[in-house]
Amino acid sequence: MSFEGRGVRVLVVDDSPECRAALAAVVAAAPGFDLAGTAGCGEDALALLSQVEPELVLVDVRMPGLDGIETARRIGESRPSTIVVLVTASAASELSSGTGTGGAVAVLPKSRLCVRGLTEVWQRLGTHARP
Repeated sequence: MSFEGRGVRVLVVDDSPECRAALAAVVAAAPGFDLAGTAGCGEDALALLSQVEPELVLVDVRMPGLDGIETARRIGESRPSTIVVLVTASAASELSSGTGTGGAVAVLPKSRLCVRGLTEVWQRLGTHARP
C-alpha cells in the first residue's frame, strides 16, 4: 500500500450528510487518495466493503445503529488488512476511558482531518498495515 500506481482507496462512513460530504471532499482533494465510496451507517459500510475494497476507512465514532467502534471491529474481522481510523467531533480522549477503539488504529478529531492530516495519518499508519 503506497502512493505508487493507483491512489489509496478510502471509504468514508458518517451518518451526517454534511460531515460525510466534507470528509469525502478532503479525500478527493488529497493527492494519492481515491474516494472509493461513502456510507451513511455502519451496516451500509460493511455491505460496501467487498465492492469498493478500501485500504483505509474513516468511520465516525457516534452513529445510530451500528456505531463506529463496532463497525471498526467488524471491518477488522472481515478485512484485517484494511486500516480503520475513527473520526470524532468530540474529544478523541473520550475513547481512552474504557470504551476502546474496536480495532481502529487511530482516532482523529474531525477538525484535524484535512488534506495534510490525511496524508500524515496514512504515512504513519499505512506502512504498518496489518498483514
